[in-house]
Amino acid sequence: MTRGSQTPPGTRRRLAWLLCVAALLAALLGGAWLLHDTQPNRGATPSRTPSWVTLVPTFTALPSATPVAALAVPEATQTGAQVTAPGGADPQAPTETATVEAPPVEFTWAISNTQHYSFHYAPGTAAERDLPQIGAVAEAAFRRTRQALGTEFDGQMKIYLVPRVFWQGAATYGDKVQLISYLDRNYTEIEMWSYFTHEGTHALAQDLIQPKQEGGPDGVLVEGLAVWATGGHYDVEPIDAWAAVTAASESYIPLTSLRAGPFYDFQHEISYLEAGSFVKYLAERYGLDKLKDLYGEATGQAEHDEALVSRLYGKGYESLEADWLAYLEMLSPTAEDSQTWSLVVRSFDLMRRYETAMDPDARILPNQSPTDWTSDTLRIFLHQEQAPANVVLETALIAAQIHLRNGDLDRASSLLDDVEASLEAGGQLARPSLEARLRILDLVESQDRAILEADVEAYEGTWAGLHSPSTTQAGHLLLRFSEYRQEVIRLDVAPDGQGAQGVVVVHAQVDGSDFEDGRLFGVTFVLQSGDWRMAGREPMEPSLSLPPP
Repeated sequence: MTRGSQTPPGTRRRLAWLLCVAALLAALLGGAWLLHDTQPNRGATPSRTPSWVTLVPTFTALPSATPVAALAVPEATQTGAQVTAPGGADPQAPTETATVEAPPVEFTWAISNTQHYSFHYAPGTAAERDLPQIGAVAEAAFRRTRQALGTEFDGQMKIYLVPRVFWQGAATYGDKVQLISYLDRNYTEIEMWSYFTHEGTHALAQDLIQPKQEGGPDGVLVEGLAVWATGGHYDVEPIDAWAAVTAASESYIPLTSLRAGPFYDFQHEISYLEAGSFVKYLAERYGLDKLKDLYGEATGQAEHDEALVSRLYGKGYESLEADWLAYLEMLSPTAEDSQTWSLVVRSFDLMRRYETAMDPDARILPNQSPTDWTSDTLRIFLHQEQAPANVVLETALIAAQIHLRNGDLDRASSLLDDVEASLEAGGQLARPSLEARLRILDLVESQDRAILEADVEAYEGTWAGLHSPSTTQAGHLLLRFSEYRQEVIRLDVAPDGQGAQGVVVVHAQVDGSDFEDGRLFGVTFVLQSGDWRMAGREPMEPSLSLPPP
């Protein structure tokens, strides 16, 4: 055989690949579309990931929620009930005006009910996809909260799940209405069970408040109760060890100052931690019944509440604070406790700084309950920033929180350094780990474009040489997509800068179908000859952790 009659290797590879694709397409036309139903495949095996990061918690199979209905959103101009802002938001501090496109004129909330909750959410969002897990986690958190408070509740609370981050991601209004962030790229990285427990405490504690002409418990009692009942502010945390670190430092805020307020004007994590540790001390030293009486009868007025405390505890607030501090002084927090706590404070301060600089709508918390939102407010809470710089910094913040939770303090600190450097430079992405993320986003965008254009050669070029796409992935090129976008929701670059792993969620429409739409995929990348290439893509399932026992 002469040289001119040979088929080039690249052509042979593409021909073989297209034969596999054709076989796949035949299978799809024969009914295999069920393999890509938008409902999660509970039997799927999660993709393997490198040992240097855990992107998502372990998945637990959960029962289904009740069917979905729809509810029109009322237009309202009146001021809503006072909002409790355990996510750290000052209810009087709405800031920048939204500049996003309006949602559909006929927007309705979809509704799904469990025994104690009525979930309101936007159709087509992650909340709709994950309803079975959300409902089960919320009910488990409810049981935990009810047991902690020693209360009963047989009604149903409304929870509005919005596809954007605001402040730390949760708030509670009157009538037990709760507002919680639920989206795939939640850069707070706070688990849902923690949101549900904290906000559920605020909601159930409304029933503890005794009738009075005005006033109610101060911020120390309100937020301290929620932190104590949850077992920590954002997770199960060493509340007293961290409080001991704070009490021995210059960052300590006297409880007199916190009680006088405004509570939400103080450094967020420190004020919540101190409140949680103090309430924990009262509950464990003097019993839950006295604490509930204090919570129910307090007015927030110094003279009244001082007399109330003296009657219930036999001593005033100043003496109780001194006793609590003496208890903390007896503890021996470790160097790791101190470093971890410092990084927790720093990470959320940086997150709020990012919000102010690059996601200003995240600094808005309406006074009105979601039941009374206007269309302008809906525009804000149905929108998420998607610019590359936003995705890069948000995935870096998420990765930092994951490393911090896993005890890799050096890696977490390094990522926070990168985010801080970017914010100080006006959002520039000059640090190597951030630049790598940006280049990976460019690669994913190129792959999306190749799929939309059915460009076999361009699609092959997005893959690493030794990691060919599967026939299922190759089959994308024979489908007529009107939309195809892989949104990067998790991304972490290996310490040596030669590899990366992440998670993408697919937004897709093909010939009127929703093939892969809403599905999650674990992805891996390698740096090959100076360019990033995809090295793996495997389906994975949504992961929500149940509350700890």
